[in-house]
Amino acid sequence: MSRLVKWALGATAAVAAMAISAGAGLAADTAPERAAPERAAVDTIYDLYLGGIKAGELEIEANFQEQGYTARSLMRTAGIVGFFYTAAFEAETQGRLDGDGLAPDRFAADSRMREKSQYVEMIYGAGAPQQVNADPAFVPKPWQVDPAQQTGALDPITAALLALAPGPVGDICNQSVEVFDGRRRYAIDMGAPVADGQRLRCPAVYRRIAGFKPKMMKERPTFPFNIWFEETGGGHAHVVRAAGESTFGLAVVLLRE
Repeated sequence: MSRLVKWALGATAAVAAMAISAGAGLAADTAPERAAPERAAVDTIYDLYLGGIKAGELEIEANFQEQGYTARSLMRTAGIVGFFYTAAFEAETQGRLDGDGLAPDRFAADSRMREKSQYVEMIYGAGAPQQVNADPAFVPKPWQVDPAQQTGALDPITAALLALAPGPVGDICNQSVEVFDGRRRYAIDMGAPVADGQRLRCPAVYRRIAGFKPKMMKERPTFPFNIWFEETGGGHAHVVRAAGESTFGLAVVLLRE
């Protein structure tokens, strides 16, 4: 059960990574900034299913000010998994509206699973995390990476905000975006969108880059999946579904109507 819960939380959190597509592409050698979504408040809920069983949910809300933004997300086990095992991951970010993009200033996350907890905070400067605070402190590993060298990677919540806010239909998919969570860096590589009924489907790959155990990099460095978008009117679209195979069966993330 513990392994299932960890996977459920990870998969729910990964909806942000699984769906990063709104706005312009982000090159790996640029500052962690992307085209901002329309400056309207965001309040969205997604549900996660594993093998047809509800396992978790993600809430994300955000507000834009004249020169900045704040966003918060809450990921937790739910359904049958939540009945037997309670775990949650709560995070928030603050940043600036820099031109037409979003530039994070601070990211903080707090995860709780039974008697274990982990707090992580990243303070940004010069386009990358200049300070990472963790409680308990991270145990040094041979494969760890230097946060200050992670220029070009977004924090997970800014990535989620950009992914889940409606964006122009012409800008979805067909790009690559990188994310850094304080220890690990990974990318989402997306192919060109194809029509799928009344929706657009984008083939994608989750790709581990750095900060992972060598065994994980060797055994399975990539995970393929698909993302579906639906038009919301005015030439915009948003993420309504993401799905891929997992060790627990088909993993599906659905927008709650």
